[in-house]
Amino acid sequence: AGRNEEARARLEALVQSGRNVEAAAWHLAMIATRAGDRPLALGHLARITTGPRAGGALLRRVRLYEELGRGVEAEAALDDYLNENPASTGELAVGRAALLLEQKRADEGLALLGRLRAVYPDADAIDATLATLQERTDRVDAAVHTLRDLLARRPDDPTALNALGYVLVDRTPQRAEGLRLIERAFAAKPDNGAIIDSMGWALVQSGQVAAGLPHLERAWRLTEDAEVASHLGTALWRLGRRDEAHALWSRVLEDHPDNRHLLAAIAAHPRP
Repeated sequence: AGRNEEARARLEALVQSGRNVEAAAWHLAMIATRAGDRPLALGHLARITTGPRAGGALLRRVRLYEELGRGVEAEAALDDYLNENPASTGELAVGRAALLLEQKRADEGLALLGRLRAVYPDADAIDATLATLQERTDRVDAAVHTLRDLLARRPDDPTALNALGYVLVDRTPQRAEGLRLIERAFAAKPDNGAIIDSMGWALVQSGQVAAGLPHLERAWRLTEDAEVASHLGTALWRLGRRDEAHALWSRVLEDHPDNRHLLAAIAAHPRP
């Protein structure tokens, strides 16, 4: 608590001096958010109107307004920002759609990105977020179509290769094609945690569980991501190491009690 107070005082002094206002206000907002003081966090975020944090600060304000039941103010803040920063429309809408997904309002996010895609048909960030929303709402064919469009524009991009490959491996019978795409991504970025996870999961889904396990273990060491834990535990389970699988899931579940991948893996693999 003492260190927080000292940090807060130093940051307030920076704001008052007019130096590094945006960075100081950002950190003050994070301190207030962790303390549960949403109105104070909103006040700090409202100071951030320029610079690289401005868009992120606005989206955090929108989230806080909505958590406080102040939806009208959230929409007003969005409108004001876009009137002053029209060039940021695409980037901001992608962030807004991702926030709607977190709030379990994916259909609203899909509608927003659908409108945006009509204006910016070749915007990669829009397609990437749109595909995520489509997959999360079980519109898998639509997600595959969106990701194929994205890959056609970026045929050698490891992120695009991995995104399409993962959906094919995880959600469709087209696992052989998915594995080939992920292998290309892995060759380009062999140290990327998300791609390593995809590589391991593709092998597991293709029946090569023992070959996939080292990749998943490495991905877990690099990321400690709950989705990676769901994949690693499934591989352990399929190799007969069921106690280890449940020990891992139980540990990760403490920090990620609502993670859908983790909950699905546990439900599919009950304790022996």
